[in-house]
Amino acid sequence: MPDAVAVSLRNVVKRYGTVEAVSGISLEVRRGEFLAIIGPSGCGKTSTLRMIAGLESPTSGDIYIDGQRVNDLKPWKRDTPLVWQNFALFPHMSVAKNVEYGLRMRREPKETRGARVAKVLDTVGLKALADRSVTQLSGGQKQRVGLARALVLNPKVLLLDEPLGALDAKISRSMQGELRRLQRELLITFVYVTHNQSEALAMADRIAVMDAGMIQQVGSPLDVYRMPQNRFVADFVGTNNIFSGHVQGIEDDRLLVTTPQGVFRVPAARRDGAKIGEAVEFVVSADRITTHMEGVAEENAVEGKITAIEVIGSVVSLFLELPDGYELRLQKSEQRVQGVALSIGDTVAASWSTQAAFVLPETTEANGLSG
Repeated sequence: MPDAVAVSLRNVVKRYGTVEAVSGISLEVRRGEFLAIIGPSGCGKTSTLRMIAGLESPTSGDIYIDGQRVNDLKPWKRDTPLVWQNFALFPHMSVAKNVEYGLRMRREPKETRGARVAKVLDTVGLKALADRSVTQLSGGQKQRVGLARALVLNPKVLLLDEPLGALDAKISRSMQGELRRLQRELLITFVYVTHNQSEALAMADRIAVMDAGMIQQVGSPLDVYRMPQNRFVADFVGTNNIFSGHVQGIEDDRLLVTTPQGVFRVPAARRDGAKIGEAVEFVVSADRITTHMEGVAEENAVEGKITAIEVIGSVVSLFLELPDGYELRLQKSEQRVQGVALSIGDTVAASWSTQAAFVLPETTEANGLSG
C-alpha cells in the first residue's frame, strides 16, 4: 500500500441480520486530505465511518489504517477519534478537563497534559474559556470542545459524524471555515460524514457519494457537481435537470437527442461510436440555463410557464412547467433578475449551449472506486 494512503477499505461488507448496510465498497483516503462521505439517510455512510473507528466490525472485507490491517484492533488502539453531532461532553467537567480526559485515559504524564491542552484550546479559539463549565457554552463552543478533545490526541485520522448537524445555520457556516482551517493547519486526515452536500462541497478535497450501501462516485467537489457519473449522483448533488431520450442524428462533435421535451444537441465526446436510436441521458445544471430576459439565445431552447419562484439569499430559483409537464429549474443571481417583473403564470423562454449539457455514461459501475 502506498505511503500516501491513510485509510483503505477493501471490499468491505456490513450486514445487520438480513440487511446489508454496506455492499462491498473499496475506498482509499489519502494522507492529509479532507474526504467527505455524503448520501441520503440509510445509505451506509455512518456504518462505514463506525467500521473505520472500530465501533462496528465488517462482516467481510478489510480495513487498513497507515498500512496496518485493523479489523481486529480495538477502537482506542486505532488512533482514530470520532467527533459526534451531539457533542458527547461531560457536563460536570470544565472545558479544560473535558479536553484533558483522553490524555488521562492514555496515562500521559501530568506535567505535559496541561501544556498540550492549553495549546489545542488556543488553536480552536477557546483558551479564555478553559475553566468554564461546558454547560455554560453555546452550541458552536461545545462543538469546538469536542474537536479539541479529539485533536489533543494528535490522531492519525479524525472521524467526524454529522458534526454540524445540531448547530444553527449561521454557526454552522462559521464552523465550516474553522474546520477547514484546522485541517489545513494541522495536516490531519479528516473523514467527514454528512447528508448536507453544501458542507461537503465547501470543505472537502474529495467527495465520496454513497447510495444503497454502495459508492456511486468519488471525485473532487467540482467533478462530482459538474460531471456526475450516474443518474443518482446527478439527482442528489447540485441542482440538475435530467433529460432522457434517443439519438436522432450525429453532427460532427454533437449528438441530436430526441426527448419528450424536444430535440436537443449534446456533446458527442462521451459517447464515441453512438448509434442512431441509442438511449441517452444528459443533465443540464440549473445555473447554466439562460433566459430571454438576458438576451442570450443558445442552441437548445424550450418555453414554459413559471410555477414557482424561490428566493434564498442572493439566489433566485425559477420553476418552469414545459408543455409535456416536465419541471425545468433555473437558478439566477438576484442581481441578474433585479428589476425584471416575474410572476407565477408568466411564459419564459429558456436555453442552454451544447457544452452546458453533460451526458451520463452509458453504463455505471458502483463500488471499487478509489478515486
